Amino acid sequence: MSGPRLLTHTDRPAEGDGVRWVFLVAVLAGLVAVASADDKDDLDKAAKSLASKDKATRLKAAQQLASAGEPASKLLCDALLDKDAGVAKAALASLEKANPKLYEPLNRLLNYPDGVNQTRAIKALTELGEDVRPAYRLLEVRMRETAVLGKGGLSAEDRADFVPKYFAMLKRAGDAKQLVELHKSLAAKPINYLRSQDVWSWLVEWAGDKEDRRKELIPLIKPGVVGPMPSVHLIRLAGEYGPLSKEMLPALKKLDFVQDEAVRQAALEAVKKIEKP
Repeated sequence: MSGPRLLTHTDRPAEGDGVRWVFLVAVLAGLVAVASADDKDDLDKAAKSLASKDKATRLKAAQQLASAGEPASKLLCDALLDKDAGVAKAALASLEKANPKLYEPLNRLLNYPDGVNQTRAIKALTELGEDVRPAYRLLEVRMRETAVLGKGGLSAEDRADFVPKYFAMLKRAGDAKQLVELHKSLAAKPINYLRSQDVWSWLVEWAGDKEDRRKELIPLIKPGVVGPMPSVHLIRLAGEYGPLSKEMLPALKKLDFVQDEAVRQAALEAVKKIEKP
């Protein structure tokens, strides 16, 4: 048996081959870049068409995105919220071809409202992790519709189970900015079946001791202090934020006359912390 063959000068690339290979790689890289740019242009055009007031334009754009693959997923998921049922239906059909793994649970979620299928859909979407991110806006709207309007055919008992699951799924799928906006919106407009304290616990942890973030929460805390139904939890939080909450002092001092002892005590402590941090 012969040993490994040694390379000789005849095995070396011919003079100029290296240059040709570098040139070829550069050409291919350029073609990929051009293709990527073209794809982005196509998606940008589709986005503009989907925002059109003309139903036929939106419908055509939704249909054409079937061949665009996964990069079109967010546009198609957003199009599922189109006010025209025909456009939404076309978007779902295109999503089946563009992103089958996202299509299956979304189709189940949107078109099979019984508890069993809803449970399976939420489980499958949760397992997708960040791959469900293109559907984030759709899922947030769906969560609110289910909780507030009772859409989807679920009973009140089922909604009490599913809305927290929607929330948990969104918390896993959303990026940092989306999660902040989600929790802020839920703090400003609470929905049924979600505990306000769970929302606020996340926001308080997010804000930490950073003054700029705490300032962002002051307008959300204020209604729970000056509104017709004071919240002991938010009154205490106002106190924890000290001088940042000074605009609430007049309202807090008026709470000294309410009948609810817990509210009175929380307000008294908050005033002390704000005036003498």
